[in-house]
Amino acid sequence: MSRKIAREIAMRLIYQKELAFEYSMEALEDMIDKFRLSKNGTCYVEEIIYGVEKKVAEIDKHIKENVRDWRFDRISKIDLAILRLAIYEIIWADDIPYKVSINEAVELAKLYGSEKSSSFVNGILGGVVRSLGLEDDGV
Repeated sequence: MSRKIAREIAMRLIYQKELAFEYSMEALEDMIDKFRLSKNGTCYVEEIIYGVEKKVAEIDKHIKENVRDWRFDRISKIDLAILRLAIYEIIWADDIPYKVSINEAVELAKLYGSEKSSSFVNGILGGVVRSLGLEDDGV
């Protein structure tokens, strides 16, 4: 459960960065306290937010290559935060199966996005997995 909560916190901070152009460390500390996040969970959040920050250009390239009939700049900020988190996990978090990353991203999209966000996120991530040759039995 800790990883799920940590993932949600990381997504919120990535979203915050997209809106305010910086992370609020106070917001991170507040969320860690509110959700009683473990030390491992806290480390995971930090790994994700700083990893996404370092790799955002490469992550966005994957999104742009897989978006269909939609311009990148029209993607909602919350969907973009979810996609960035999931793509970071898929490519750089070796301990997380890509199917888990996709499933968790779809669940976040259902919770925070629009009515169509979950299918949009699922489609983009499926395309990313296929383009990376990671699929083993379909997505």
